Amino acid sequence: VQAAPESTFVCRPSAMAPPQASPNRYEPAQMSPTSSIFQRDSFAALSFLSFGSGMRAASEHDSSDDDDHDDSDARNSDCGEPQADAGNTMRHAVEDLPGGVQEDSSELSYGGRVFVFSALSLGVQALMSYSGGATPASLPAIQAANPGLTQLEISLLGSLDKIGQVVASPFWGRALQRYPTKLLLVIGLLLNAGFSAQFGFVRSKDAMFFAKFMQGCTESQQIVWGNLWTSSRAPPHLLSMWMNLGGVAAGLGTAVGQAMAGFGNAGGLPYCFAYAAQAVGLLLLWVALVFTPNKLVDLRKGNHASVGRAATMASIPENADGSAPSVLAQLRVLMHRRLYWLTMLCVAENNFIVGGLQFFWTRFFCNGPWTLDLATVTAAGLLVQGIGMGLGIFIGPLLVNKYGGYHDDLGRFITLHLLLRITAVCTFGAGLAVLAMGIQLGSWSPNAELLDSSLRNPWLWTFWFATIPINFALAAQGGVQTVINIGSVPPGMQELAQGFTTSVQFLCGYAGGVIVPSIMLDIAYDVSLSQFGYKMTEADQLSTGVLVLCAMCVVLFFTVWLARNEAFRQWQLKSMLSEEGRRSPTAV
Repeated sequence: VQAAPESTFVCRPSAMAPPQASPNRYEPAQMSPTSSIFQRDSFAALSFLSFGSGMRAASEHDSSDDDDHDDSDARNSDCGEPQADAGNTMRHAVEDLPGGVQEDSSELSYGGRVFVFSALSLGVQALMSYSGGATPASLPAIQAANPGLTQLEISLLGSLDKIGQVVASPFWGRALQRYPTKLLLVIGLLLNAGFSAQFGFVRSKDAMFFAKFMQGCTESQQIVWGNLWTSSRAPPHLLSMWMNLGGVAAGLGTAVGQAMAGFGNAGGLPYCFAYAAQAVGLLLLWVALVFTPNKLVDLRKGNHASVGRAATMASIPENADGSAPSVLAQLRVLMHRRLYWLTMLCVAENNFIVGGLQFFWTRFFCNGPWTLDLATVTAAGLLVQGIGMGLGIFIGPLLVNKYGGYHDDLGRFITLHLLLRITAVCTFGAGLAVLAMGIQLGSWSPNAELLDSSLRNPWLWTFWFATIPINFALAAQGGVQTVINIGSVPPGMQELAQGFTTSVQFLCGYAGGVIVPSIMLDIAYDVSLSQFGYKMTEADQLSTGVLVLCAMCVVLFFTVWLARNEAFRQWQLKSMLSEEGRRSPTAV
């Protein structure tokens, strides 16, 4: 029998050595392997703050030492510790799955999971995000058909679907706990296709408002289900990539919608053409969903409940029939999950910036500091968003898989520390965008040389370049934050928790990114007129709205910092409790 390799951090006896029989086993001079692990991880945690890669190396040593210790425990089971093997089995079952304890999906074929993910998750999400790009690009045509629309009503056209998602998401989360998953998906997707077509063909603004609101109500179901399905069904080594591909699908859908509506309207087509194409695509996916087996889309655990769910539900009041606990009981547990609330805010602030930039992009470059034609603005939006999001989608998971992870508190802390650095890149891009915008607006002041508003203007290219790191940082962390958010709550409560996350995500995120800057630019107009006697131009107002979005990048950096500190606190506390449990006499 070969002895296990010794740690490179500390010198200690081989894990294959027989356990000490002395009652002084826990004296400091006879340090246990777990104590050495804790000290190494504490040192590596502090080192990672400076060097960035030492933490995962320490985690690998931790995993190796734990395996050695488990072998020793298994041999000790013949000497009066028969429960050790079962405990180790449960612990490994928990640690081997990213994002917390999830359902075992080994009974599902890999091809079936790929089909559901690509068609029913990514495909549906892309088509539902389609209107997020089509609506801003169609606003000039919508205003021409409804000349009496106010600025607030125009903002509502871009945000009412997000408000619908805010209202409906918690209800969908609860419904997914109680009713068949496929039945809910079939109903929701069919209704969404119908309301998408209605929005494009009606002319009454009240009917358009209603259709837009109901679009959001039916879209929220797909978002809640898609995040939960991916976090539990994705192969562990592809979880980061699959979650971030959701952002790719949403961004691609938005870009396609922007292109269809922008180029279509520029070519003389009515704006209803873009929404008719969306409805047809959704109907085709609905047919595919109808013929998909229930087990491929189901979220309910049934007879394959995980050990983590059973252990979690033991501490939460459960209904007599074994169904999910009451909403109030679940909310009481969620109130004490600080990491859940902080990552929820991170996701919401991320979407605040994304949604706001998408909504203001066309108007900002057509009627703002730069006056460009619609086709140029549309092409530039597709280019810079594609570059930034593409880099974030594919580089982000590589970094997370290499240095961090989701499967334990240590991995979540490392990942959030990595995201903090990525968010700093976003803050840099926001500052550069504000600088370019300020210089361009300053050229409009009296006695100043007016800068060119054509493509020869260097500050136009500076602004476009600045949006690349913004899109990179937002795309790199969107899916990662969602996985951490899901894994920070007990598995039995994840449906309802994800419903509330989606609600806040769209209330403070996409809807807030449209409504809040619009309110701020109106306030800035009134204050400027009353206090300084200056009547702000439309370019000034639009720049104010974009300034609010850039300022949110700083708020996001601060929130990620708080989430990282909370993850570190949880990891440190759990490590200390685990060490105390190992040292207590009852553990012998």
